This record gives sequence, structure tokens and C-alpha cells, in this order.
Amino acid sequence: MKKPKIFLDTTIISYLFKPDKPEKETESNLLWEHIIAGEYEVVLSNEVLREINNCEEPKRQKMNDMLKKIEYVEIKLNSEIVELANEIIRLGILKEKNRSDSLHIACAIYSNCDQLISWNFSDLVNPKTVMGIWKMSLLYEWSALEIISPFSLRLREEK
Repeated sequence: MKKPKIFLDTTIISYLFKPDKPEKETESNLLWEHIIAGEYEVVLSNEVLREINNCEEPKRQKMNDMLKKIEYVEIKLNSEIVELANEIIRLGILKEKNRSDSLHIACAIYSNCDQLISWNFSDLVNPKTVMGIWKMSLLYEWSALEIISPFSLRLREEK
């Protein structure tokens, strides 16, 4: 069986160290364990890496240390990705102020990811964005991109 190809936005890596949100921190670390175990093909963009490098220390170093523990493919922004992001904004799926989020989605589409995983419920993991990207996928005949939180992966073992 083919490994799911996932795009991680910055929130997933950030929430590996989020003691004020223990449930999300736990779920992020559980996902990380599954990634380390090789269950997913991971894609990050240079936009995600830029966002990480804009974090303050010591969080930036902790996040970069966690990235060293996994294998991932880095997608560099290019004109096709920027055009996809522009179309997401033009169609009103996201606003210009959410350009970074539109770039995350565009990178995930461009790299044929199965899922974009995020804790950003206000802009990414919400019905408006999810439905907008689904409709856009149909319109442009792209493979469907599922935008979900780690909770949707159901990583916890059944007891």
C-alpha cells in the first residue's frame, strides 16, 4: 500500500511544543512518531521553513531539531505555485491577508499531496476553505486535497 503523502503546515511543527494546548501537543507528537516510523511521505515548503526560521529562540531551535528527526521533501516556491495561490485568493477561498496559507495549499496541490495537515482552524481546516479547495480541484481537474487536523488521522490505537 502506498504511503499517504502529507503536507505539514507550520502549526503542526509548532504544536510539538505547546504545553498550554496539551491535547494538540500530544496529538502533534503522536503524528511525529508515526512520521518517524516511516508511515507517511512528508512534504514541506520553503515557506513553512521560512516561517519556522522567523520564530523566536528557543522555539526555533527546537522546531529545527525536530525536523532533523524526519525525512521530508522540500518544495520551493515557483511561478506555478504562486499562480495557484493567486487563484485561491482570486476565487475568494482565502483572503490576501492569508497569502501564506494559500501558498501552503498551493504547494500541497502542486506536489500532489493527499492531505494538508494543520491546526489552523480559522483559515485552513474549516468548511469554507475545505469546500472551496474541493470545488477548485473539480474545476481544474486536480487530484483531491484533503485539508484536515491531526485528529482526523485517528492515530490513537483502539483499546
